[in-house]
Order: sequence, then C-alpha cells, then structure tokens
Amino acid sequence: MLIVNEAAEAFMESHGSRLRASTRTEYQRLISGAIVPALGRFGIREVARADVIRLHTSLKATPRKANFALAVLSKLMSWCEVEGLRDPNSNPCRQIKKYREASRQRFLSDDELDRLGGVLKDLTDEQAESPYVIAAIRLLLLTGARLGEILTLEWRYIDLQRGLISLPESKTGQKAVFLNEAAVELLRGLPR
Repeated sequence: MLIVNEAAEAFMESHGSRLRASTRTEYQRLISGAIVPALGRFGIREVARADVIRLHTSLKATPRKANFALAVLSKLMSWCEVEGLRDPNSNPCRQIKKYREASRQRFLSDDELDRLGGVLKDLTDEQAESPYVIAAIRLLLLTGARLGEILTLEWRYIDLQRGLISLPESKTGQKAVFLNEAAVELLRGLPR
C-alpha cells in the first residue's frame, strides 16, 4: 500500500509543475516540514479525519501555516482520489474548520523608513549593490506591489508615459500598478 510520503512525492511530480515557483516551494516546505512528519508513514487510504485534525491542531500556534498545511493536504487527498489511490469523496480534510488568521498588514515607521533610506543611499554612493536591487527595494516602498511582482518585473510591462505597470500575471491575475512621480523618475534613471 502506498504511504503518504510516497503519495506526496508523486503528487508534487505530477501537480507541482502546474504551480507557480513560489507556491511550489511553499507546498514542498509544508509537505516535508509538517505533513510528512505527522502522517508520512500512514497508508494513503488509512488517513482519517481525526489524523488531519491532530495535524491541524498541532500547528495552531501558527494559524496561517496550519490552514495552509490543511489546504495542501486536502489538495493531495483530492489528487489521490482522482488517481484512484483513495476512494471517491473520501478526502478527510473536508469541513475541518480553519483557524482565524490575524491581518498581516504592516507599515514601516518613520524611523524605519529613515534608516532604510540611509542604507540605500550609502549603498548607492558606494556602488556596493546593483542599482537594480536598490531600485527594486525603492519600488516596493513607492508602489505597495508584492515582492514577486517587482522581482519579476520586465521593462515591457512599464509605461512611463501613463505612469503604469501592467502586470500580465500576479497572485491575483492581471494587475495594474500605478506609479507616482517618484517611481516614474526612479525607473527613468535606471539603465536598461
């Protein structure tokens, strides 16, 4: 009988290629760090609702991680059903109540912004870091865009005339990021 550890490997080989790189990395981290240690030796057909609840409860100190581990395990179990490794409609993750997650919004204080600005200025003056790395950090501050959106930014997405970045794909699909004058000037000053 196939065990959870083996099923998880097969799942990542099959399903992992469909995931964005960052999502795939997070899936793998949760599988190897939480799911396999708790359930890895169970037969894939033997995993019961009580086992899933025990795993979810063991992670309650970090609600986001607990909920995401539950979601990844549920995806794994659904995949196992499709592959004939579990009976249809036998996913033991169904209807398990997720933990409430606190908002994760965080803004830098004026003091933190001043210190970061000073460090970025020093790095620029000393040419100790790539101008693109420094610009990426500044764009994050000026636009509120996600890290992955800035790190994968391409010149063809940028319209300096209209003050707009048109992202063809972000975590939420197509997205427009509006640029203030400081962001436009920052981008105009970068060599292509």
